[in-house]
Amino acid sequence: MTSDIGYALFLGSMGLIILCAIVTMFLPRRRNDQDQRTAATDFFGAATGPALEFDWFRFGEVPKQDLIKLAERHGWRFDSDQITEGAWLLRFTRSA
Repeated sequence: MTSDIGYALFLGSMGLIILCAIVTMFLPRRRNDQDQRTAATDFFGAATGPALEFDWFRFGEVPKQDLIKLAERHGWRFDSDQITEGAWLLRFTRSA
């Protein structure tokens, strides 16, 4: 009986280790906060036109208020946001 419990714990542990290894190998790693801030700054700096939609889910490590401040530095004014099934869109317009 005790050996059965030990065997089950061993197999369960090995299964968990293998599962963690597989998930780590195949799921894309999220960029860290600084990389996301740099990418967002580049995005706002390169954006053209009178209006802009920004998917916050792509940059989830950066707080919304920080993204709005980054956008303001590049001449964009926050207008609204919309949550959809696959995105959280932040909408901006060019500042006057």
